[in-house]
Amino acid sequence: MRIYLHYEGSKGPALTKKVTLGENDQACEVLAGFVGAYSAKHGAALSRVTLANEKGKIIPPTSILADSIKDKADCYVVDEVA
Repeated sequence: MRIYLHYEGSKGPALTKKVTLGENDQACEVLAGFVGAYSAKHGAALSRVTLANEKGKIIPPTSILADSIKDKADCYVVDEVA
């Protein structure tokens, strides 16, 4: 299963990354991988971000993504709301 993660926030340049999910990958694990890739590419770390689905609904960090979203879905890395 593949998804597309997009970051277009206010903390730095945009990035889109295609991610292949394992059947038990949690949202927090996938987000950590994206943040690492973002840092490697742009030299800046993202902090206080979370995942949201195509409709903008926040995906809980412990959710198993393969159970929560469809194959080839777009997910968004968004700034956390305080």
